[in-house]
Amino acid sequence: MHEVDQTTENMVRSVLEGVSYAMRESLPIIEQLGVPVRQIRASGGGSKSPLWRQIQADVFGQKVATINAEEGPAYGVALLAAVGAEMPRLHEIGPRLSPLVVLIQNYGGGAGSALNVGYELAREVHSLGSGGCLQS
Repeated sequence: MHEVDQTTENMVRSVLEGVSYAMRESLPIIEQLGVPVRQIRASGGGSKSPLWRQIQADVFGQKVATINAEEGPAYGVALLAAVGAEMPRLHEIGPRLSPLVVLIQNYGGGAGSALNVGYELAREVHSLGSGGCLQS
């Protein structure tokens, strides 16, 4: 029987890849809503990990940018709330807030083709099950 190398590092990487696959599933949905995806931005605690950013870049097949804002998710939610509340001056305020979204670093793909095979395999496995975020 073939032995599988199940170190803690490999298990953590598997989780990061699986989460990235699920995140990739959201891109076509966003684009179907007519919202162009021009850049992938990572924020929050996970964005501090070079490994996590590289896995995302490989899975998305795009560069992943980090932003210069410690509370990026909260900043995004606040902007969405302002848009939802139809703040009349948001278009005037926005350009003054944009320095918070500064490109720090881009990550390009390295293991993209291997992760694309993994992504397609994950979709196939999930389609055999009772459902899940990767199911078409």
